[in-house]
Amino acid sequence: MEENWNLDIDSYPKTLNTLDGVTLAEMDLPPIKYVIKDLLPQGLAMLNGSMKIGKSWMVLDWCVRIAKGENIWNFPTTKGTTLYLSLEDSNTRLQAVQRHSVARRKIFEGEYGR
Repeated sequence: MEENWNLDIDSYPKTLNTLDGVTLAEMDLPPIKYVIKDLLPQGLAMLNGSMKIGKSWMVLDWCVRIAKGENIWNFPTTKGTTLYLSLEDSNTRLQAVQRHSVARRKIFEGEYGR
């Protein structure tokens, strides 16, 4: 079966914007904001590691702690909304992780919204 993605090539930039090192060095930029102080900067992050070592559990725990404004490994957090995207796990696995986390941390439905 052939897929048609209907890409609108005209909507993409025609040039690549670059920045040289001298210009970057001279820019007055705001300091980096951290979600987990000195560990996790605000914005997009990627976590990599071997299978079955607890990455999903750790990040879910981080999400809960950040949502509550709790420290992570003695690092202060900036309290805020978190979004957990588990793009490789089945609903069955996510439910198991969720139930374990809820039981362990006594988080009740509605506390953080849906």
